[in-house]
Amino acid sequence: MLVLEYKVKAKQAQYRAIDEAIRTVQFVRNKCLRYWIDAPREATIKRFDLNKYSTELRQEFTFVKDLNSMACQASAERAWLAISRFYDNCNSQKPGKKGYPRFQKDNRSVEYKTTGWGLHPTKRRVTITDKKGIGTLKLLGKWDIHTYPVKSIKRVRLLRRADGYYCQFCVDVECIDPQPHTGHEIGLDVGLQSFYTDSNGYTEANPRFLRKAESNIKHAQRRIYKKKKGSTRRCKARARYSRKHLRVSRQRNEHAKRLARNVCKSNDLVAYEDLRVSNMLKNHCLAKSIADASWYQFRQWIEYFADKFEKLAVAVPPQYTSQECSQCKRVVKKSLSTRTHICQCGCTLDRDTNAAINILLKAKSRVGHTQSKAKGVATSTLLGATLVEQVVTKNLESPLLKHGECQLEELKSSAMNVTVECQKRPEGSKPRALRRSGLIPTVLYGHNGAESVSLTMTAKAAEDLLKAASVNNTLIELSIPDLSWNGPVLLREIQSHPWKNSLYHLSFFSVASQNKVEVVVPLKLVGESVGVKQGGILQQRLTTVKVQCPPDKIPETIDIDISNLELGKMFYINELVLPEGIQVIDDPKLSVLAITSK
Repeated sequence: MLVLEYKVKAKQAQYRAIDEAIRTVQFVRNKCLRYWIDAPREATIKRFDLNKYSTELRQEFTFVKDLNSMACQASAERAWLAISRFYDNCNSQKPGKKGYPRFQKDNRSVEYKTTGWGLHPTKRRVTITDKKGIGTLKLLGKWDIHTYPVKSIKRVRLLRRADGYYCQFCVDVECIDPQPHTGHEIGLDVGLQSFYTDSNGYTEANPRFLRKAESNIKHAQRRIYKKKKGSTRRCKARARYSRKHLRVSRQRNEHAKRLARNVCKSNDLVAYEDLRVSNMLKNHCLAKSIADASWYQFRQWIEYFADKFEKLAVAVPPQYTSQECSQCKRVVKKSLSTRTHICQCGCTLDRDTNAAINILLKAKSRVGHTQSKAKGVATSTLLGATLVEQVVTKNLESPLLKHGECQLEELKSSAMNVTVECQKRPEGSKPRALRRSGLIPTVLYGHNGAESVSLTMTAKAAEDLLKAASVNNTLIELSIPDLSWNGPVLLREIQSHPWKNSLYHLSFFSVASQNKVEVVVPLKLVGESVGVKQGGILQQRLTTVKVQCPPDKIPETIDIDISNLELGKMFYINELVLPEGIQVIDDPKLSVLAITSK
């Protein structure tokens, strides 16, 4: 469905006729609502009952009869829309107010269905054919309507705004414009300091349209009170005041539309938070700033363009996106004034960038589930792909492992200080039943050349393992008495509930037949930079680095001494000081961090 809008040019008498039609629509809508309110409790009022009642109103009131019959039905449908929304909120047990229908006093539009209007052959004029006396109206704007047949126009709406009258055509067409896939994914964290921050570290400035126009709006409002009530000058002052608010509204809409279009066109997956903006507006300290940011309007445009371009738009729960570390998933409590995320694992990021990364990770685990605009995305359980359980999960994947050859005796060392015992999973057992009995489903890949072995471990053993091996590159001694096997493994994947923080699944990879492995090691910053002391800002662009090393020499972290890093300087991968036997796989020219001026 597509809506085409045109400015209307007509005579003053025609404008007054449009106003009369709008007032009639408001009258019919309110009378239908009163009919529903006064109906006995045992009576069931449906949509078609309101349509019949609108016909009775046409027989009772002459000014209602002058309006087109289908326009009267559309007015009754407006009343039913408010009633059905109230019923839906009650049935879904929506918390708080359920939105009981109220009478309308500021209606601004009249809507015609398939009758009551006609287009000129040039499609530059529209004629309203009811008895309100509106007549032929000239249309100003782009002539996109020429590309659509008249039969595809399902409704015509006359709309009154502060700067004049408009005509909208609702065209029944499939609005799809497939765009080429870019292979990029992005998470968006909306805010007040910046309009949004993405998972790549980019921040979009907050335009603050209302704040910038606030002084002019207040001045126009004061001018109204200096005019005599009921005078022409007061009416003109009110019109000027309304146009200033309309300008701010259009600026917000155009800004949100432009950004949403660019984001959806350049990314295949767009993740954002499922915020309850109406509840956030109850904070009177931030209500004006939140309303000025127009977050929900931005979300609506993202969903529209994602559907139009055949991309994925996923809304994720906002719980703990700012508090949770995007690297190790540890919850780091911070107040709203704390703008930098600093974790014990060495991850140092801007607060909003860390939240955007968490949003993207949650979205990648939710694709194909509720609140995702995914079309035909099949889940995979192949090695190296995200495992999707019957419930929504979040994944922490350790890096891909490369095969080599060496003996088991060469791998055992003092570094292997974590031991865990697993049992073979019974045939036909279901993961949910195992979890209810206190067991965690587990998979071992690469066991004696087999593709995978299904195992289980107790929930307590899994918790102890994660406490001892909080980093995914810890070498673990795994014992399976049922198979008479024990050997070194790496923790490959952790699956847990996105907000309950309960463990769902673990997977290991055997390194008993490997010479060297490729792992991702966190980067830890040591010291305080000279540039930061001089007033600069530390921007860490990489929090991990991929290295190749023997399993017994996997480091927990790689330290970076930033004490001598001055303002305007950058630190690259080739400057890392690595222990013996460790080789970096990533591009040595990639920058790890930089000290920038404010």
